[in-house]
Amino acid sequence: MGFLYIKKYFPYFDDPDLIKKSIDNFNEWIDKNGIIRKHYNPQWVKLHCRFDHYKFGNITPPPGNDHAELYRDKDGNRVYIYQPYKNGSWNEKAVMEWAEKRGLLAEILSPEKSWHYPGETYLIVLRIVDEKMFIKYVESNMFKNIKWGGEWDVC
Repeated sequence: MGFLYIKKYFPYFDDPDLIKKSIDNFNEWIDKNGIIRKHYNPQWVKLHCRFDHYKFGNITPPPGNDHAELYRDKDGNRVYIYQPYKNGSWNEKAVMEWAEKRGLLAEILSPEKSWHYPGETYLIVLRIVDEKMFIKYVESNMFKNIKWGGEWDVC
């Protein structure tokens, strides 16, 4: 897997050192985390394959959700990352509380580790740690006004 740099999407990357830092940060992160695949549709609820075929317009995204991507590691686990700006409307406590309520582990890495705009954005990594809690949270918020007594797809 390689870093895709497209100047159209990173117009502020006129600095070759910043481009190199972005590429190095990305490559270091995928190597360290055993990332082998990028998912086509980056939504945090798709951390579990059970929810791949649903659209989620009414489920609250993580605090500061910006520049999001969804990956799969060598063990088949999905990893959601996002890279909010340092001066955004989020804070570490809010991210940790949001994740814990959903059965997720949040890891907040320094701005020097992000690849969207190194030094100006944080790298926040979300992983499922409590699968039952995660599924229950998503299912209970997906269809708030619908009673569902049937079975869900299993992946």
